[in-house]
Amino acid sequence: MIKYLFFDLGSTLIDESECIEYRIQNLLQQPNAPAREVLERRMVELASQNRLPYKDAAKEYGLETIKWPKHLERVYEGIPEMLAKLKPRYGLGVIANQSLGTEQRLKEYGIRDYFDIIISSAEAGVEKPDPEIFRLALEKAGCAPGEAIMIGDRLDNDIEPAAELGMHTIWVKQGAFAYGDVSLIGHKPEYTVDSVGEVLTISDELESIRREKTAQMEETALLREEIRKNHKLRFLFFELTLRCNENCIHCGSRCGEALGEELPTEVFIGILDKVAKDFAGSLPMLNITGGEPLLRLGNDEQRHFDFKRCGTKTEGSRDGDRLNQFGRNKGIP
Repeated sequence: MIKYLFFDLGSTLIDESECIEYRIQNLLQQPNAPAREVLERRMVELASQNRLPYKDAAKEYGLETIKWPKHLERVYEGIPEMLAKLKPRYGLGVIANQSLGTEQRLKEYGIRDYFDIIISSAEAGVEKPDPEIFRLALEKAGCAPGEAIMIGDRLDNDIEPAAELGMHTIWVKQGAFAYGDVSLIGHKPEYTVDSVGEVLTISDELESIRREKTAQMEETALLREEIRKNHKLRFLFFELTLRCNENCIHCGSRCGEALGEELPTEVFIGILDKVAKDFAGSLPMLNITGGEPLLRLGNDEQRHFDFKRCGTKTEGSRDGDRLNQFGRNKGIP
């Protein structure tokens, strides 16, 4: 069952389109810059190779890069409403490569209170795709990898390392990395969406599956109880031997060798009492094999008494034949 949803921030919850445009404009103003269409085409090609479109393109053309303009970041439309709907169903967390001050920025965006856990690379001292940052989040959440979903825009940073740990994954094809190639990673995303808002639809599907499985488990529990009370078991073959002196060829026990401590008579009788209680006299045939019935019960009357309590016949072995004879002598069919 899914307990936690972990989100990346950039191009997942946070719209970075103005930031990307700002950086492209800066590149185009530099000497030796290619035409805009050439630069953009190359950036798409790099993204489709799961590389860094901005940094790698700038390096290829000999252009200077600039710092990320965080002041241009915006929360995608509909994010607060989506998080508000998800919050009652799951624990929510953030796993993101971010500079210092992530929690404060989330407060300024108006979405901090939706998150139970915030793991930022600057504060954590480790960044994606290092699996340690995902382990840290899971440890704080107190959930197993299979109980969490990682949601992000980058195949290399979000999807691949999370899936490697056993987390479920949703690839959000937004922003500069929407052109990524899933064939270049070892673990494909379980879900792929064009907008983060589609996570709600997936959540509804998962909730439906959860309710269905819960209903199935409850139905199975009721069925087990029903079977226990009104079973249709016709035969029970019951082997109960630690050591036997009878040398019965058919039973398979190692005669004369103690496999453990001797089975006390009261324990043996207690086992039979448990069988009698569980099946409440409704088992047509109880076939007891092995030498314990003869070794542990003291006399004919004791044998008859214990097997009568089970409300069954004993048949199929030399011991059973003798016990049946005792039963017939006492009027047991």
